[in-house]
Amino acid sequence: MILTTWSETARRLPTARVRESFEAYADQVLLFAFTTDRMEVGEHAGGLSFKLVTHGCERYRLGRRAVTLEPGRLLLTNPGQLYSSSIEEPRTRAISCFLPPLAPLEGGLVPVAPFRPSPPLAALVATLVGALDAIRPPPLDRLEELTLELGEAATREARGLAPAEAFPAAMRAATRDELVARVLRARDLAHDTGGRVSLARMADHAGLSRYHFLRVFRAVLGTTPARYARGLRLDRGATRLARGEAPSVAARAAGFGSTGTFLRSLRRRR
Repeated sequence: MILTTWSETARRLPTARVRESFEAYADQVLLFAFTTDRMEVGEHAGGLSFKLVTHGCERYRLGRRAVTLEPGRLLLTNPGQLYSSSIEEPRTRAISCFLPPLAPLEGGLVPVAPFRPSPPLAALVATLVGALDAIRPPPLDRLEELTLELGEAATREARGLAPAEAFPAAMRAATRDELVARVLRARDLAHDTGGRVSLARMADHAGLSRYHFLRVFRAVLGTTPARYARGLRLDRGATRLARGEAPSVAARAAGFGSTGTFLRSLRRRR
């Protein structure tokens, strides 16, 4: 494993320099952790990669697509995929990892769309960030274990967001990735509102017509926006019940006008 950390006001990495580095260390786990106000990285490709920022934002250009990576999101790129990136926000703290071709990580492409990791995956992210920020970082072999564990879990979760059979075989990968990214933005809105959000608002947030949004949402997440939002509301109500709140209070918090309907919905879901 090769760990590179740095903190500079600005840095520019031309395409030729980046490509030389990847060619020289193609069989290594490469982990970069850095803080900068400004950065430009020329178009390049590497192995399977995961990226995150803990402060600020980083912008990626993938062909004609522009992707912004913000705190609380993960972004994966596929082996051999060409892209460039830039940072223009002061004190942006970013982590980028490139993984060699390893058996546990093989098997199909991932959608290149920023996504909010599940709680278990977010815990792995926090563990890696904490290890890199520690006064006494762990040995490189332990850091490599953490990185590979996170890479495998992130790859599994990203692939689960857009099963290959969910989209027409003839659809371009860039089109699929853009649709997945839009659905994930709407999904995040549903989580941020505790499921109290309309189909129209989710579709507008995704920048799609209601009909198109409904079809793509179902393809990506395997359910309708209404059922997904209702599940979030039930989760919220169940949490309130577990805290010892009265059913009527939990029902109102979950957006149910009837306590009976709320309780019946919880029982049916079990």
